[in-house]
Amino acid sequence: MVLKLEEFLKNRIKTSQINALKAIDEDDFIAAAKYRAIQKELLEVLKYYCAIKNENNCNNALEKFRLDEKDSVINSYTAARILGLNVSSVTRKAQDLNGFMLKGKWFFYESQIKLFKEQNNLKTKRGRKSKGENA
Repeated sequence: MVLKLEEFLKNRIKTSQINALKAIDEDDFIAAAKYRAIQKELLEVLKYYCAIKNENNCNNALEKFRLDEKDSVINSYTAARILGLNVSSVTRKAQDLNGFMLKGKWFFYESQIKLFKEQNNLKTKRGRKSKGENA
């Protein structure tokens, strides 16, 4: 049985997605990162293959396997800067922010931080009030 290159790439992308999720479940984040890198490389190959073939069916597959690059992982210092809060306040609210801990440090999804900021109407600039400001 001969598989077309397109089908082979789709199968390998799906397999790497499944393997990455399994690795995350087993707290093996290095393996998950490797599977994610493999997935990205295979998506690039599929993208170039589709560009050469110029088929709509192939482009639909790209949309199905599209990675959300906008949702990056940030540390607690960056999250604190975005929210305008102290780092200790961010780590106390880590569960509300859907944060996760890796090697003793908190990490957050940037989209979750921005959503929390919008929902709670947080201002980005905090600090002491100057002498002329009223309470």
